[in-house]
Amino acid sequence: MQEKEQQWTGVTHGGTFGQLALMRIFSIVNPALLYWLLALVVPFYMLFNRKTYLATNEYFRKQLRYSAWKALCKTYRNHFVFGQCMFDKFAVYAGKKDFFKVKMTGIEQTEKCLQGNKGLIVATSHVGNFELIGYLFQMNLSEDKNPFYAFQQQNRKFHIMVYGGETETIMSSRKKNLSNNDISVTQAGDGMSHLFAMREALLKGDVVNITCDRFFGSSKSMTCRFLNGEADFPTSAFALAAHCDVPVLSVFCMKENKNCYHVYYKILNDEIVPNLNTNEKVKRYVQSYAQTIEDILRKYPEQWFNFYKFWK
Repeated sequence: MQEKEQQWTGVTHGGTFGQLALMRIFSIVNPALLYWLLALVVPFYMLFNRKTYLATNEYFRKQLRYSAWKALCKTYRNHFVFGQCMFDKFAVYAGKKDFFKVKMTGIEQTEKCLQGNKGLIVATSHVGNFELIGYLFQMNLSEDKNPFYAFQQQNRKFHIMVYGGETETIMSSRKKNLSNNDISVTQAGDGMSHLFAMREALLKGDVVNITCDRFFGSSKSMTCRFLNGEADFPTSAFALAAHCDVPVLSVFCMKENKNCYHVYYKILNDEIVPNLNTNEKVKRYVQSYAQTIEDILRKYPEQWFNFYKFWK
C-alpha cells in the first residue's frame, strides 16, 4: 500500500450565476440543441487550461498509443463529450430527466448482490456521466423487473458520498434530485467522518455509492497495472467492503448519443477464494476495479474524465 496526495479540486466550473443560468435555460430547452456551442468553446478551453489538455492528450498518446494527430482529435472530442455530459447533468437538475433514454447491461448482477441482508458498495468512477446514475438508475424499470424494489420494501436505504466543496447551487440540486430516488447524501471532507458514516450504513444492510478512483480523506492507495501503465488507486472503499464483508458492484453510465445513456453493472471480484486476509481481499478488489474501468474505456475511450496526471 502507498500513500498519495489528492490531486483534484473537484469543483464544477461556471460559478453560481452560470450554473443557475444553465438550469434556467435547460428547464425549457433540450440540452442537445445547444451542444453546438461546445464546439466553439472547447478549443479555447484546451488552449487556456493546459494542464487538463496535456493530461488528456497524454492519456491518448501513452495509454492508448494513438498517433499525435489522432490523440489531438480525440482530446478535442473528449472535452466536447465532457461538455455534453455537463449540459445533460444541468438539464436533470432542471427537472428534465425525461429528455434521456437509458439502456442497461448486467442489471441482473444487482439482484444477486442484494440477496440477503448484507450491505452493498456501488463503485463508480469519473468515466462517463457517473453522477447521472443516481438520477436515472430506476428509469425504464417496471416494479417486477426492478431489483431495488424489494430492497426498498425492506426499509433499507441508499447513500451516496459526494465531494463537499461544490457551490450551494450544485449541492442543493443534487440533494433534491437524489431525494426523489430516496437517496441520501453524505459529504466527503478532509477528515474520516464520512467513511465512518458509510461503514455504519453498510452494517445496517444499506447501499453505499462511492467514486473509487479519487481520494476522499484517506490517502492510502495501491499501484495497479492499468491501460499500458501503472496507476495508484484509492483503497478506502475496498477496505470498507473487506471489513464489512459486503460485495462491490461497479456501475458506469456511458453516453451513447445525444439523448441515450447505457448503464453497465458488474460485480467486482466475484470469484470465491476462501481464507483470504483483509489485505488480500482489498488487493483483489482494487485490481478487479482497475480492470473493469480498462474494459469500459476500451469501448468508450473518449469518456475518461480524470483531467490530471493519473499514471505514474
